[in-house]
Amino acid sequence: MLAASPKEVGITPPSIASIPSVSLDPPYQARVYSEMELMICVTANKYLTSELAAGRISAESIAKVSTYWSNKNRPRVIEFQYDQATQRDLILYNLTTLKFHGESAESPLVLNATMYGWKTMAKEMNVRTFCAPDSAVRKHMHDAHKVLDMLGAPFVTYLAFQELQLKTLAKINDGVKKMEEKRREERRKEIEEGAETYSGKGSKEAASQSQHSRKKSREEYQYQHSTKASREEGETKQHTRKMLKEEKEMEKDAMKDFSENSRGGRLGLMVRGERYA
Repeated sequence: MLAASPKEVGITPPSIASIPSVSLDPPYQARVYSEMELMICVTANKYLTSELAAGRISAESIAKVSTYWSNKNRPRVIEFQYDQATQRDLILYNLTTLKFHGESAESPLVLNATMYGWKTMAKEMNVRTFCAPDSAVRKHMHDAHKVLDMLGAPFVTYLAFQELQLKTLAKINDGVKKMEEKRREERRKEIEEGAETYSGKGSKEAASQSQHSRKKSREEYQYQHSTKASREEGETKQHTRKMLKEEKEMEKDAMKDFSENSRGGRLGLMVRGERYA
C-alpha cells in the first residue's frame, strides 16, 4: 500500500520563510534542557529545604502540595524534589514570607516577573519536542538564569550554567551564520537561473526579430521589384503605342503624298496629250 502524500491528506508544507530558525539538533537540545531542568530542580529543592529549616514555609502549603501530588497518583519524593511547576507553586504559596536573593530580593517587580517567567518556562519545557526554535532556547536560558539568581544558586551551579549557556549561544550563532549563507547561496542560484532564462528569452526574441526583419526585407525587395517591372512594362506599352501612332501618321502622310502624286501624274499626261494632239 502506497503512503499518502501531504497534499492528499490535506497537509500543506510550510514555506521556508515561515519556518523558524532551529540551529540545535534534537540530541543537543535534549542534553541542554535536561541539564538546565536538573540545575533548577536541585537548586529549588535546596532553597525550600533551607527556608523550611528557617521556619518561613507553612505546614498548610506543604500539606496542600503533598495532597495534590498524591491525588495525581505520582510516586513520593525526597524532600522537595518535585517538578518545576510544583516547586514554583510551593514558593508562590509562601511568597510573602520567603527570603529571596539577587534582584528579586530588592524589587517586587523583578520578583513577579521572574515568577511569571518561571511559570511559562516550566509549562513549555514540559512539552518535549526537541526542535525548539533558537529564540525559544535563548528565552528559556535567560529565564533560567533569573530563577537561579532568585533562589540563590551556589557558585558551582552558576559556573556550570554559564558554561552551558555560552556553549549553546555560540552553537546557535554558528547555526544562524550557516543558515544565512545557505539562504544567500540559494538566492544567488535563483538570480543566476533567472538571468539565464532571461538571456535565453532575449536570444529567442532577437532571432525572431532577425527572421522577421529578413522576411520584411525580402517582401520589400519583391514589392520594389514588382513595382519596377510594372513601371517598365507600362513604359514599354506607352512606347509601343507611341510607335504605332507614329507609324499610322507616317502611313497617312505616305498615302496623302501618293494620292497627290497620282493626281499630278494624270494631269501631266492629259496636258501632254493635248499638246501632241
